[in-house]
Amino acid sequence: KFKKLNIFVLGELIIDKYCFGNVIGKSGKEPHLVLKENKTEYYLGGSAAVARHISSFVNKVDILSPFGFEKYYNKIIKQNFSNNIKKNFFKPYLDYQTITKTRFVDKISGYKLFGSYVLPEKLEVNFEQYVKKIIQKKKNKIDMFIVCDYGHNFISKNIAIEVMKSKKMISLNAQVNSANIGYHSINKYNGISSLIINENELRQELRDNKSDLQSLTKKIMLEKNIKNIIVTCGTLGAILVNEKFKVFKCPAFAKKTIDKVGAGDTMLAIASMGFKLKLDPELILFMSSLAASISVESIGNKESVTVEKIDRMMEYVLK
Repeated sequence: KFKKLNIFVLGELIIDKYCFGNVIGKSGKEPHLVLKENKTEYYLGGSAAVARHISSFVNKVDILSPFGFEKYYNKIIKQNFSNNIKKNFFKPYLDYQTITKTRFVDKISGYKLFGSYVLPEKLEVNFEQYVKKIIQKKKNKIDMFIVCDYGHNFISKNIAIEVMKSKKMISLNAQVNSANIGYHSINKYNGISSLIINENELRQELRDNKSDLQSLTKKIMLEKNIKNIIVTCGTLGAILVNEKFKVFKCPAFAKKTIDKVGAGDTMLAIASMGFKLKLDPELILFMSSLAASISVESIGNKESVTVEKIDRMMEYVLK
């Protein structure tokens, strides 16, 4: 059933750059740590990670994202994208650089010491027409949209409206991160089929850090006309609330959390397909939680979720 789906992924492609090394101590002249770099690895993150996860399950997946067309990043995409991923990349302005998030990691402890990001300026309005034309062209050939909105000035209100006008199923992950905290919101989305959000993001969205989780979930579903929602709660697992406000719970399966980067995107990819096929809510939550555990047990988006991995994990857990 998954194979029959044609999915369109809309969102910012992100390159996750990890610089591993050993902390050799405090600088002799200034109050900061010094890291001796040993190796650097690059992983496909953001919408590219979502498309990569999905590609093992379906026959075809489209991805639309701004991209700087840097030679080295082109090479990484070519090495990691399977043939059934159709790339719709564009350069919003002449000197646009691909969003790159660099993390400096202590090799021994695995702790992230520092982050350095390459982020775009506010994108010019004229690129909106190009994006809207692609959406209009593709909408009748696809089964659903998966929207990855990381708040980096790509998905404007007009683009969000164009997606919603398509009348296709829409699954959303609108993340709060260090670059957008305080102003990023899901306000431009209304009437979507499913939302993946973590508890902190939900509480920030509703400006409420005291109410119980289930009442907050119901509140946002009513306000934004959301049919299904999954709220992730870290080591406490996740809950799914369907359109009848029935609550389903699932524990976290990861034995050891190495890196939480990409876990939400992994859950988004698997859960979205499950919602489209109208699978049992418990099965959707179970499968997507297993997928998230694969993500957090490896660095960044290094490992992609595949049909085989999910199948093996389900067989192991259910024995």
